[in-house]
Amino acid sequence: MEKITLTINNKKVEAEPGMTVLEAARQANIYIPTRCYHRDLAPEGHCRVCLVDIKGQRALQPACAFPVAEGMEVNTHSHAVRDARCSWSSCSSPITRTSV
Repeated sequence: MEKITLTINNKKVEAEPGMTVLEAARQANIYIPTRCYHRDLAPEGHCRVCLVDIKGQRALQPACAFPVAEGMEVNTHSHAVRDARCSWSSCSSPITRTSV
């Protein structure tokens, strides 16, 4: 299978088809915080801590559940992303930092 090329935080990243934005970011050592994600379970995207800004999307998307696409441009730390994460996590609860 051919690899998919996308950009995360202005960094070119290659990913396998079927990977999520979170998986591609972790493979490229780009940190996206998570709370409900577990690699052995189906992604749900309920906690909204892993929200990212994807160019062309009307709303922020959960990186744990959103599939990569050729040419996709992702921003993991825009003002909108930081504000949303703060709202969902109340800015006081711990956010899990798992190894990449």
